[in-house]
Amino acid sequence: MIAAISHRSVWFCVGAGRKGAMKVKAPPRSALGMSELRRHHLSVVLEQLLDNGPTSRAALAQETGLTKATVSTLVTDLLERDLVEELNTQRDGRIGRPGVRVAARMGRFGGVGLQIERDHVAACVVNFSGQILVQHRRRADNLRAEPERIFAQLGQIAVRAIGDAERLGLHCVDATLAVPGLVEPGTGKLRVAPNLHWLDADLSDLLVRLVLPVGMGIEVENEANLGALAELRCGAGRRLSSFVYLSAGSGIGAGMIIDGYLVRGSHGFAGELGHIVVEPDGRPCACGARGCLETIFASSAGAGSQDLAEALAAALRSVVHVVDPEAIILGGRLANLGDGFTAHLRQSMRTNTLGGPWHPCEVTSSAFGADATLIGAGIAALDGVLTDPTRVPHQSTSRSA
Repeated sequence: MIAAISHRSVWFCVGAGRKGAMKVKAPPRSALGMSELRRHHLSVVLEQLLDNGPTSRAALAQETGLTKATVSTLVTDLLERDLVEELNTQRDGRIGRPGVRVAARMGRFGGVGLQIERDHVAACVVNFSGQILVQHRRRADNLRAEPERIFAQLGQIAVRAIGDAERLGLHCVDATLAVPGLVEPGTGKLRVAPNLHWLDADLSDLLVRLVLPVGMGIEVENEANLGALAELRCGAGRRLSSFVYLSAGSGIGAGMIIDGYLVRGSHGFAGELGHIVVEPDGRPCACGARGCLETIFASSAGAGSQDLAEALAAALRSVVHVVDPEAIILGGRLANLGDGFTAHLRQSMRTNTLGGPWHPCEVTSSAFGADATLIGAGIAALDGVLTDPTRVPHQSTSRSA
């Protein structure tokens, strides 16, 4: 199975809707068949537990807008699939039988995140909360290596990561591969990755070299989009509706969350902030243009120079004027440039954007640093279970604490 993330745009929308109190109304039965409606309701209950923590069946009914009888049936189904568990009862001082709280089982299923960067390959396994439970990273000169060799190395550490996860009692569901380039949704084609010197690469044959377990699906996505997903779900963007996440490794990309949606563009190519021209007569860039932001970033060697801060501010000024985000989240190498660099950028956003005096765009660092992309890839790999819990078969017995 290979495809760029196509259905996951739906998951991003659902994730954004889970901010704060959530009242969920079921789609009309005329729009969904009974089996689809049940899958939707199971997903709603599971996501509510993941976002808001353990609660009673009665509270779930109130929070989701579903009836108590429906919620009771759905929770029983999820218990039998080992996706949730019952916790010890707690009395709250009221007379009567204490309520039994239900919680999502964080340690039962894992998503496999994979990454190819210019100087390394990496693999991890995360749980539903985005916690890295297993991680392996291998240094490599991928700029000069044949793609077949890169995927062979990635496959080796992927197998190690999955094996380690299984020994921890985790069942790995699917995998997502993060790449530093333009991924075309619905095709699995990497149109261009300038920092790897890849052009029009159909990754289908290469993905087979990973030798993943039978039945495990794998999808391909842009690394900055996945970093933005990690921040949205459980990082610095968790309480924001609109932000721009900057992914800085061998180059600079951006994942943009606007009103809770991942902005992909008509071809999936949105967010290439590193190729905004900031010096028209500047140095040649790997993309073919001159004076791109990435050329300034490369020459700075991540030192947090004044030139880099000013170039980044110039590029971000245009972004802020176009999409009006609440915050800029600095990821990757940018997150390690220190408070002085961040403060300089924050002040520039305040003084050099039209809305700055009234609603300045906040500038903050990623909650995950260099791991944001990998975490996002692992989270995305769990999407299939979140959107359709019936993918997990019923277990012989359900578990409770």
